[in-house]
Amino acid sequence: MFYSYLPNFLFGIGTVFFSLFLYSILKQNNRLTTLFALMSLSISIYVFAYGLEILSNSISEMKLCLIVEYFGVSFLPVLWLLFSYKFYTNKDLPARIAVALGIIPFITLFMISTNDYHHLFYKTVDAIRENGYLLAVTGKGPFYILYVSYTTTVMIAGICCFFLSWKKTEYSFRTQSFWLFIGSVFPLAFSLIYIFGRVKYDIIPFSFSVVGLTCFVALFRYDFLELKDIVRGYAFSQINEGIFVIDDKNRLIDYNAAGKATFSWLRPHNVGISIDCFAEGKCLLANNCDFFDLSVNTKGGVKTYEFRVTPIKEKDSTVGKVFLFQDVTENKMAVERLNYMATYDTLSEIYNRSKLMEEVERIVFHINRYGGNMSVLMLDIDHFKSVNDKYGHLAGDLVIKGVAQNSKSMLRNIDIIGRYGGEEFLIILPGCNKENAMAIAEEIRTSVEECRFYFGENEISITVSIGVVSVSGHDKASLQEIIKNADTALYIAKDSGRNTVKAAF
Repeated sequence: MFYSYLPNFLFGIGTVFFSLFLYSILKQNNRLTTLFALMSLSISIYVFAYGLEILSNSISEMKLCLIVEYFGVSFLPVLWLLFSYKFYTNKDLPARIAVALGIIPFITLFMISTNDYHHLFYKTVDAIRENGYLLAVTGKGPFYILYVSYTTTVMIAGICCFFLSWKKTEYSFRTQSFWLFIGSVFPLAFSLIYIFGRVKYDIIPFSFSVVGLTCFVALFRYDFLELKDIVRGYAFSQINEGIFVIDDKNRLIDYNAAGKATFSWLRPHNVGISIDCFAEGKCLLANNCDFFDLSVNTKGGVKTYEFRVTPIKEKDSTVGKVFLFQDVTENKMAVERLNYMATYDTLSEIYNRSKLMEEVERIVFHINRYGGNMSVLMLDIDHFKSVNDKYGHLAGDLVIKGVAQNSKSMLRNIDIIGRYGGEEFLIILPGCNKENAMAIAEEIRTSVEECRFYFGENEISITVSIGVVSVSGHDKASLQEIIKNADTALYIAKDSGRNTVKAAF
């Protein structure tokens, strides 16, 4: 019963692919469509010719049909590879490679057309009648073996392209690749069954019924010939920035390769699960901003990511969100380094003059407006030039840093210390009267005097002179007046023999 419908079944498959050929020709909007059209035409020629072959009444008719079949099937594996490569990479194979791939198919056409003269393709071509149909029984020649090896290799390469596209493309973009991958496996499987003699006659054309079905699904359900979808999927997976998508219930919908490399929970088995099940997901949902930074613990340490959140709108409602993020750790560290350099003196590791004066001005403004008091200490290293002259500038740098850090250790958290210039330092003591300021200054002077600095084998002892000035909100003193008075007090201390503390009168 089945055999009576065999030719009609084959002609039906051929009609399907010829229809796909016409559809692709009419669509003709990109290179991928052209390749699919040629591939569909090749399949239709092959299947139609095979249908005529089994209806032939003589060996001569059957041989003619065999030649026509190879006009379709010879180029089919190459077209399939070109198509799959284009689909996978969105690029054309280099022209020289495409031309090289076509050499064997052209030689095959010549060999099959002239086989009666050399029998290198088919050693023999006989026929058997089975269930009313004339079926070819061929003896395989050396070039046939070469041709089969070549086409099998090319078909496997094409299948690999679809497989890689399916595996590489994330979630929602992989459906097209899946159907094309499934469709490409069947011709190879049927071909191997036929080649290794598991059946008497060629069953490869019947495999294209499955190919036709998968192509129809991929074409009309998922519109795989639309280049915009391929480019979108390619861009989505290849973009360096991480992306993931959630729906209005915070469930994971999609993500790309960069996102997967960043967050361990961006995996296929978590699609459909709310991201608030994950620590980072909770933090992301807690941020109601469209633009924010988030620090994440990774295998490489703590990294900072910059997030941009875009709502997905459908009519007037929000149906989801797209999270776009990138690693800004190095940028953030660079900004922090620049901020540090703009704020701190790199040698002494305390405030530089610019930041120091900014802080003094802020405190002076506060006490002049709201009341209170403050004291300022101006500290200078005694005979610092002799340290540089005797031990060198590196030793001088060591002393400057040592005095700065020693003095800082004697202060409260609210106190401020900065390098005023050269070997001079300024210390601001908010809410500190003259008596307490003098006591603190004396503690600093004593601590520095007792401190020893070691440079190589040299032990360096130094002293400091400190000038003290105290003001209150009632004085309404300006910043310039305070600095001038502190400088005067320092001059008095140095003029009094150094290594002492003096207050401005």
